[in-house]
Amino acid sequence: MGVVVNTVKTVERGTTITSTSASATTTSAQIVAASATRRCVVLTNLGTDYVFIGASGVTDNQGIRLAPGQALTIDRSPTAAIHAKAATGTQTIAIFSESD
Repeated sequence: MGVVVNTVKTVERGTTITSTSASATTTSAQIVAASATRRCVVLTNLGTDYVFIGASGVTDNQGIRLAPGQALTIDRSPTAAIHAKAATGTQTIAIFSESD
């Protein structure tokens, strides 16, 4: 009879929680800086129109479209900078992040 070995995987989580907000206008701009220690970020559209989330230069035809009240969670150590662009006017985005 063989020996059964169970492996336990330890998942480390961040030690710092940050909560802030950013304004998205009709021009693509960085809303979250790059961070080598970030573990997770949640973006919530608090505005009244769509916002588009993506890389530098994100447009209406690219990125992730967030409707008013909709949230996007980026997990698995999202270390890159995040940009946003509003469909119209100025929209507010709540930003919640976890980092080491």
